[in-house]
Amino acid sequence: MYISHYKKSFRNTTVFNNPCSLYNGVLVIWDDDFDDRIFDFINSLSEPVRKMLLACSERKGMLELIWKRDTFIPTFYNQGNYYDVATDTWYIQASVYEE
Repeated sequence: MYISHYKKSFRNTTVFNNPCSLYNGVLVIWDDDFDDRIFDFINSLSEPVRKMLLACSERKGMLELIWKRDTFIPTFYNQGNYYDVATDTWYIQASVYEE
């Protein structure tokens, strides 16, 4: 699943055709290269921010985030921002609320 293509929460898409993992309370939606630096991203989040994040996915250096509906999206994680992860910088392609 690529959030930017669907603009819906994962329960309304084909996400379960993609491998998924639950890590520190966040659903990780894997693409074909299984870039485990997504764990570095999740580990870098403060606990309050991590508790607001429902799911995330990385694809070709682009990060896609789904946030719990009753929270706010922290400004730093808005769509269009960049985030340093390990030895790379990822572009936040999508940062949306669950539907």
